[in-house]
Amino acid sequence: MFDNVERINSSLRYREPPALFRNAGGRWERSDLGDLPRVAGRGAAFGDLNNDGAIDVVMSVLGGQPIVLRGRPSQNHWLTLKLVGTRSNRDAIGAKIRIGKQWAYTTTSGSYLSASDPRVHFGLRGDRRATVEIVWR
Repeated sequence: MFDNVERINSSLRYREPPALFRNAGGRWERSDLGDLPRVAGRGAAFGDLNNDGAIDVVMSVLGGQPIVLRGRPSQNHWLTLKLVGTRSNRDAIGAKIRIGKQWAYTTTSGSYLSASDPRVHFGLRGDRRATVEIVWR
């Protein structure tokens, strides 16, 4: 839309290097993505594409091919849940899942014109067992 923004304001850029931040104990930390090209990124979808326990990101790029950012698996355990309704709300959208102090809602929303994985992912660190509570909506 404003692909000439540099002509209007020299301090602004239309294409930017992709950035990914993570919440580390209440503080935002920038993740090292390596040397990626400057792009006009428009949306991002999140999910574990290869089921290795690490969340991956697919970012749409205006006028270009999508960028796939692969999460790095660790030695930690994880649990991924795919909820399926039998009488109503087949995709379980809005269901609240809690494991310990962690909680999440089942959703595919997230970013501009993008749909994320409907499965809910929990990192368990070293735990091999988890108590799961589901509130169906």
